[in-house]
Amino acid sequence: MRRSDQDGWLENIRLANDKVKVGDYLTAEDLYLKAKEQCEANFGKNDARTGTCLGYLAELYLGEQEYVKAAITYRSLIEIEQQCAPSSAELERDIKEYQFVLSKLRQYGLEETLERSRTEAEKISKPEHTAP
Repeated sequence: MRRSDQDGWLENIRLANDKVKVGDYLTAEDLYLKAKEQCEANFGKNDARTGTCLGYLAELYLGEQEYVKAAITYRSLIEIEQQCAPSSAELERDIKEYQFVLSKLRQYGLEETLERSRTEAEKISKPEHTAP
């Protein structure tokens, strides 16, 4: 793997952070998602660098009050952190943020939306098996 392939995700994170600073959240989201996809492809879905990308996304969604997206993203992030850094301060903070997001979902009656989103995501990530 070329060095530029490995570092491309960092450039997308930098660009996304710049977009957040000027309030261009849609472009920032696209760049964070691109960085996450690059990390998954180059390092694996459960790699700490993928978790870094998810952390930025989760914070963006939380700030934009996109609570369903934030909950799904925090859940994935926490799974990675539990594997890579089980006693880290970041994990502790992210669990608290996730709990806050879940409280907002309950407050706004969005638990069912979260469950539907999780079910759809599982269908996408687990292709159906067909009998031969």
